[in-house]
Amino acid sequence: MITKRQRKRLLVVCCTALSVIVVAGILLPAMKSSNCGGNSAAMAAVRSAGAAVSLVLSERDQDRLDLASLESSERKYFDQIAGLSWLGDGTVLVNPRVDFTSTNEFLMAVCDRAYRNVPQKLIGKSPPTHAALFSDRGAILISVEEFDHLDLSGFIDVRTLEKASRDMLPGMDSSKGPDVSN
Repeated sequence: MITKRQRKRLLVVCCTALSVIVVAGILLPAMKSSNCGGNSAAMAAVRSAGAAVSLVLSERDQDRLDLASLESSERKYFDQIAGLSWLGDGTVLVNPRVDFTSTNEFLMAVCDRAYRNVPQKLIGKSPPTHAALFSDRGAILISVEEFDHLDLSGFIDVRTLEKASRDMLPGMDSSKGPDVSN
């Protein structure tokens, strides 16, 4: 038989445990790692790459673009692709030929690395997905299976466009930094 004193002690222990669980339930989501990297950054990067392509098309007043034909002044749009620094070893691949005259949907940009942080869940992780930018659907998350079926032959790492722009600046040698020998 449980004494009155033991019942009080059990009640205090249960209330304390319940309080700890409630506080942990409130604080743990707040202490969860930032959602800035992963698919959040990849979505920003594919959108930013698409915006760079759109700026070039707008300046040229055209609906088609072959990235191999970019002028050095047009490559500057690829210098500051949002989200790239948060992708770690992820790469944003850009379609080398964009054609908005076609009625067919096409892939404009995609991150080659799958992340699991979007959408955020309280328990467990989301399935791995890739950020992709399509001509008609905008930026979306696609499954690993969908990514595996994409034809990415000829797609260009957006960082190579960024690097090519820096390499073309006057007075710069990418291996040495600025030329200040006037």
